[in-house]
Amino acid sequence: MAGKRKAPTAWVVAGTAALRRVQAERHLMPKCGATSKSTGQPCGQFPMENGRCYYHGGRTPKGKDWHRPRWPKSTAPDAEQKMEARLRNLAKQEKQRQKRLAKMTAEERAAYDKWKREHPTGTPQHREAKRIARKQNAEAKAQLSQPAFERPLSPESTAIARRIAELRAQLAAMRDSASASDARNPADDAGPTNSNLGDIFG
Repeated sequence: MAGKRKAPTAWVVAGTAALRRVQAERHLMPKCGATSKSTGQPCGQFPMENGRCYYHGGRTPKGKDWHRPRWPKSTAPDAEQKMEARLRNLAKQEKQRQKRLAKMTAEERAAYDKWKREHPTGTPQHREAKRIARKQNAEAKAQLSQPAFERPLSPESTAIARRIAELRAQLAAMRDSASASDARNPADDAGPTNSNLGDIFG
């Protein structure tokens, strides 16, 4: 084609040699950890930072913003069209999620709500702190639900407790006897008699 620019021969030779070296060492390089849906074989693409290739989640956000949607760059020529498409996609996903929730049974919805509570959004440090707090709360609840441990009493403590019970029984008997005596000999309104005074003061 007239007017088509061609790369210098030296560049073509250098690029071809570099590609051949990469292909020769491709089997030694790390690969994407995903499985291809079409073939069922491990993906052969080069991985990105998170261990997945461009097609299997390599662009998925991570860190503290992993749960936030990715918006198109404002400097892109078609930023408005991309933004509208992204908003439509988010609305469609939310609608599909609501349909799945509506079809769940009570047990499935309880399991889903439990998973949501155990996997909150936020930074990895925040999620780890919440996970440790839940574990500590569960352990404390389990300990409090167990019956109280009764420590065995020593022989001295047992003897003291027995003596206290005997004294309490004697005191109760004395009170009952005094109440019965008062019922048989009611006191006069004028005060105690001389015989009663003699009994009291010897």
